[in-house]
Order: sequence, then structure tokens, then C-alpha cells
Amino acid sequence: MIRLILIAAILLAIVIVLKQVKNTPPEQRKKMYLKLAIGLTAAVLLLLALMGRIHWIGGIVAAMIPIVRFAFPYLLRALPFLQQHIGHKKQAEQHAPPQQPKANITLDEAYQILGLKPGADKQTVIDAHRKLIQKIHPDRGGNDFLAAQINQAKETLIKHLS
Repeated sequence: MIRLILIAAILLAIVIVLKQVKNTPPEQRKKMYLKLAIGLTAAVLLLLALMGRIHWIGGIVAAMIPIVRFAFPYLLRALPFLQQHIGHKKQAEQHAPPQQPKANITLDEAYQILGLKPGADKQTVIDAHRKLIQKIHPDRGGNDFLAAQINQAKETLIKHLS
């Protein structure tokens, strides 16, 4: 009876994991597979320890792998000498000059950036800007540089059309 329950639980877990993998974006699947491999290894080793096939200390060590992986960033913050090392890296990143868009965009460049043909009216420019900025906005994982280019292209065309 216990074996049937265990088999049913394993099948249910497999179905749930497959649904999660299916719903995961392609760029995050590699991370998901790594997490699944670590979790599965820990679960198998823990199961073997419970059945007496592996020493219980090995099972505990294997079960601790996901916990340690989760807690590692907090551990790094707790150790002062590592905080100084991390702080130096952040300062070096902050001193790197950010990329700035060109000072002036020509009308042809502005039309190209927004994907419009010369002679488009003001409402078309606004609609094209809205459509592009929704895709490339930094709050949605986009790029600051591209968003600034799109905004500058819109401003240039609006000034020209007004």
C-alpha cells in the first residue's frame, strides 16, 4: 500500500514539474533544469537514506544542498571581509560611464528608429512610440539606451511636425 502511495506521489510530482517547465520562458529553462537536477538528486539520496540504502548522514548532506544554495547570498552578506570585496566591485561598476544616446537625432534617423516613413502625421508618431516603448521599456526588462533613443526620436519628430 505504501508503495502505491509513493508511486502516485512521484507521478503527481512529475506532472507538476512538467507543467512548470512548459510554462517557463525558454531563457530561464536552463536555470530550471539545474534546480530540478539538484532537487531530484537531494530527494533520491534522502529517500535512499530513509530506506536504509545509504547512510543517514549522506542523506542529510544531500538534502542540505538546495538549502545551502538558497542561503548562500545571505551568508555572503553576513561575512564582513566578503562585504568589503563585494563593495569594491559595486563601486567599480558605478564608476563606469553609462552609454548616452546621441545628442541630436536627424529626422531620417528618427523615422528609422520608430519604423515610420517620412511624412507620417503626429498621431502615427505617438502610436509608433507607444508600441515600441511598451516592448523596450527598462521596467519590462528592456534597455535604457534604446528607450532613450526611442524617446528622443519621438521628441524630434513631434518638434518637426508642430
